[in-house]
Amino acid sequence: MSGEHLNQPPCPPEVRGYIARMEEIMGDQRFNNAAVPTQVALDLMRAGVISSFTQLEACMREAGSRVHLLAVPLDFFGDQYVTTYPLGQEGEPEYTLYAAVNGAGEAADMLQRLGITAEENAARLGSAGILTMPS
Repeated sequence: MSGEHLNQPPCPPEVRGYIARMEEIMGDQRFNNAAVPTQVALDLMRAGVISSFTQLEACMREAGSRVHLLAVPLDFFGDQYVTTYPLGQEGEPEYTLYAAVNGAGEAADMLQRLGITAEENAARLGSAGILTMPS
């Protein structure tokens, strides 16, 4: 899937460096979890380098990353969490971000479980939020 998919801007060149560093950090089993790619996404959005989870997912595919971003139903993780848009985005998310950190097989299994294609997932990522604890 290219960066231009779903009208996404091309992948900024510096994002490849961030993806490589993320993979390096996640090589340590203590950091091989969804928090790392989620934080990378938020940091890149906050810095204005990427505009969405959809764009970052396209960049990760271009870079051959083992991490895949997926949009799962809001209740996927249970009702003890709340899903909110990152960085003050308006409205209510339709999906929750799920980071598959163990490669393409894990991502393919999740897409099959969700009954969606990679293209449908890319579209859903545009309305995905992140998990937060209720106040």
